[in-house]
Amino acid sequence: MTDHKFTIWLSVVTGALVVLIIGVIVGLAAVASDLAQLAEQVTALMFGAPANGVIEQLPPLSGGVPKSAVKSVPDTSVGPVNFKAQIDDLRTISKTLRVGLTVQFSGPADLLYQPPIVRDAQGATYRITPDSLKAARFALLDLTTAGQASGVFVFEPAPAAQGALTLVFNPEMPVGDVVAPHIEVPLRKD
Repeated sequence: MTDHKFTIWLSVVTGALVVLIIGVIVGLAAVASDLAQLAEQVTALMFGAPANGVIEQLPPLSGGVPKSAVKSVPDTSVGPVNFKAQIDDLRTISKTLRVGLTVQFSGPADLLYQPPIVRDAQGATYRITPDSLKAARFALLDLTTAGQASGVFVFEPAPAAQGALTLVFNPEMPVGDVVAPHIEVPLRKD
């Protein structure tokens, strides 16, 4: 009888050990993949990849605002080279500024590590509303699976003047930060 209990116990321990080993192997494979991607980005930065990226206009998505209704943006921004943005909507509603944005971005970096702000030509800043930040964090989860995401950012109060506006992701971080890069997206010229 004791021999039978020992056999059962040994089988359970062996099964748990096999599951643990498989879990470690799968975990190491996932970490190795992330490290390879990070090493590729670091190598590109070390050997001549430009620090300033270019904002490219993405093809229009189904629905959204017609291209004729969206004002063109400048072709340069401050940020990584693997970042692209398209302004889908820019308007003032109920004393808030509404910014519809589609972004393409790859890599392990977090665009919303710090709450984004909008800065006008005079240097005044406008904060994102808490509900808009929650919704944007949820919407930008698509970046990890699809490499592209669309979101609506609501800032308060709305800028009073019609001058230049810039959306700033991670406003207090350095431009080249791997985890949370500082990215500026021009929304409107003077």
